[in-house]
Parts: sequence; structure tokens; C-alpha cells
Amino acid sequence: MKIIIAPDSFKECCRAVDVARAIATGVRQCCPAAEIIQIPLSDGGEGLLQCFPGEHEKVISQVTGPTGKSVNAEYMIINHTGKQTAIIEMSAAAGIELIGPEERNPLLTTTYGVGELILDAWHKGCRDFYIGLGSSATCDCGTGMAQALGIEFFDESGLLIEPHMNASLNHQVKNISCKNLKIPLMTSRFTAICDVNNPLLGKDGAAFVFAAQKGASEKQILQIEQANSMIVSKIENEFGRKLRNMPGSGAAGGIGISLLAFLDGKLEPGINIVLRITDFFDRSRNADLIITGEGSLDPTTASGKVISGVIDAANGTAVIALCGSITGDISNLYNRGLTAAYSICPGPMPLSQSIKNAGKNLSRTAEQVMRTFIAGQKN
Repeated sequence: MKIIIAPDSFKECCRAVDVARAIATGVRQCCPAAEIIQIPLSDGGEGLLQCFPGEHEKVISQVTGPTGKSVNAEYMIINHTGKQTAIIEMSAAAGIELIGPEERNPLLTTTYGVGELILDAWHKGCRDFYIGLGSSATCDCGTGMAQALGIEFFDESGLLIEPHMNASLNHQVKNISCKNLKIPLMTSRFTAICDVNNPLLGKDGAAFVFAAQKGASEKQILQIEQANSMIVSKIENEFGRKLRNMPGSGAAGGIGISLLAFLDGKLEPGINIVLRITDFFDRSRNADLIITGEGSLDPTTASGKVISGVIDAANGTAVIALCGSITGDISNLYNRGLTAAYSICPGPMPLSQSIKNAGKNLSRTAEQVMRTFIAGQKN
């Protein structure tokens, strides 16, 4: 029997490699002779660096974190098609895991440190950049990142906005200047790896779908939506192109807007890129079962996250998802090919306890899933 184990990380709990290892332990409890292939995945958020194969150089750079405090952020440099290529997780500089719950306010958090990481990699010789979007603490449409790269934002009085840009400051922008951009675009290429395909605005956009997860109140969600609408209008007018409805423009608080506009980047679904670089299609050929998973399975999972990508790539193979929690209507995932989904929690428990016992619960649930699957095969 051939079993593919291809999970995402469990946010603020376990890395994808640890999730895969725990699931494999459970599978071996009842299927010791099975061929088990572990393929840790990422949709562009945390864990992206672990997915790139081959030789690489890890770099740690001190940059501005989401609240303005310094953080040590790691990125990776690889030789890709003969070019020095930077693989950057924006969450390393602007991620939700960098700040405690009491500090989370996406009106005030900034992506400034992401721009600093890009600049650091450029000075180290990188000209190709893959930027993983996901797990952000921000909703600034990437204006903080752009500001760190030399883009200037001016208020109604014509004064340069000097504090690190964030959603609240986006309200003040009257004019934008790109004349001092620090990276020459003629020799640089940027690809944003998106973890979702949501647009920037509206009921499916960055504010209404994701801002609450980042600590926003209902009032702040409306303020962020208004700020996003105002700043994207300014950026669209500056560049003469519509950006707000592009799939993925709502990922990571809208940072894709600035990558598209100021860096002439392109947006790609992250899971598609990761499935390709991990040779998922070849390695999963003739598999009997694929086990995937993520921390929270909910209606947004279908919008370009790991589980949805695995389902689409399964080519008819049974797919079972193990998750920390399952909420909302996930019938769209069943319609696309998901066989079954299980919460790994054995009963009601505090979140802290669930996180502490995640590895044990993953192994236990995986074993039970395999026992059920084998019984079904016999019938």
C-alpha cells in the first residue's frame, strides 16, 4: 500500500514537516509495511522555505516587524535556472505569529520589514524574488513594503508620510511618487505566491474575510475596507490599471496590490507552485490514499489553500484531511473530491491543550483513519 502524507503546517502550533512526521507515526501503527511518502506543503505562508529542494543559503536579517519593533527574519537564497533567487516568506517580517494577541490590530501593523528583506536580498545579488503571501498580521495593501523600497506617499498638504505605512495611514494618502524606487525593475523579477485567490475588496476581500483573524473588531474591519478602497484607487490611478479584482489581490492583507503595481510582479497560486517544485504529481502516482491537513478547515480552505490544491491534484485518489478544527460549510470541498475530514481533537479542550498535544492527536487520529480505510478496502 502506498500512502502520501502531504499536509500544511498547523498555524502557531506545528510545522508541516512535524505534522507529516506525526501522521506517518500513526499510519505505521497499523500499516508497518506501507510505503509512506511524506511531502510537507505550503500555500505560500509559513513553511514555504522548507518546500524548496536542493542546495540553498539561509539568511537572517534584522528588519522591522509588524508593530515596528525589530525582528530577526529568515529567508533563503537558491540558484534557480542559473540565477540567484530569493525565497521570502512575508510572514517572517510581518506575520501574525510575531505578535501576541493583545498587540494584534491590522489597522496599525505594517509590511515595512518585507520591503527591507527584499532590499537585503537584492544587495546580496538576487534578481529573482518569490514572495510567499500568507499568515500576515497586516492589512496595509503592501504600502509599508513599498515605502521601505523607496516609494513615497504624500498627504493632502503635500507632506511626506514618514511613519511606517499601515492601513490607518493609507487614509491620508493623496499622492504617490515612484521616482526613488531603490530596485531597478528592468533587471528584477517578482512572483507573489498567494495562499488564497480572494480579491482585495468586498464580502470576499481582505478585510471582511481575514481581518478578524488578525485581531480586528467589526468597526475596524469597516475602517480597513474603506482604507483599502481608498489606497487601491490612488494606486490604480497612478498606474492606469485595475488591480482590485485580480485573484489573489486580497491575500496577506492586500500586499499583492503593491507587488503588482510598484514592482511589476505577478500573482500565482502558491499551492500550484509548491506542488510543482515538490514533484507531487510524480511522487503521488499510483497512491492508494493521500492524507493532508491544516490547522483549521473552513469555507476559506477552498480559496487556494493546501487542502484544496491537494484535492485538485489527487487525480481520483482518495483524500482524507486531518485538522485541528472544522467549522462552517465545507460541502464545496466534498464536491471537489475530498473523501472525508476529521478533527484531531478527542473532545472539548482549551486551545493551549490542543496545541500542546497536537502531535499525539495527529498520530492517534491517523491510526484510526487507516484502520477505517483498510476495513473499507476489504469490503
